[in-house]
Amino acid sequence: MIILIACYTGMRQNEIYQLYKSDIKQVDGVWIIDIDDSREDQRLKSFSSKRQIPILKSLIDDGLLSMCVGDGALFPELRHCPERGRARYFSKWYSGWRKRNQLSEFHSIRHTVATKLKSEGVPEQYAAQLLGHAGGGLMYNRYGKQVGVECLVPLIEVLADVM
Repeated sequence: MIILIACYTGMRQNEIYQLYKSDIKQVDGVWIIDIDDSREDQRLKSFSSKRQIPILKSLIDDGLLSMCVGDGALFPELRHCPERGRARYFSKWYSGWRKRNQLSEFHSIRHTVATKLKSEGVPEQYAAQLLGHAGGGLMYNRYGKQVGVECLVPLIEVLADVM
């Protein structure tokens, strides 16, 4: 599921690892992943990293919502390591798995998502918000607010064939 979330959202590894079940929620009728640092063991790379990402229907169909029953970490098998968060254990597994399957490094998934958004003509400020980057120049960064999550739903749909 971690790899699917990365492919269909462009989220960073640590953003995925530190998700809690309560971070998957519905806002204005749209299922979203809420990325923030509201818990002690959650960290953001930058201010722009705090965002809400709509969830692609295929992720819901693949069982993401069924994983969110109860409380606690979305991926409890990834124990928290104070130095590297939860990344240490998955990164070690993924490194071996990707080599056996002749795949790229995990971060290249994020590059693939960004490339797909760009090739589909998604405006930079929307792609930046989806990926958790500051984007759109001084005017958008200083004066502009984030666009509503409902405006990002069509962007997520273009990622349906990333895998």
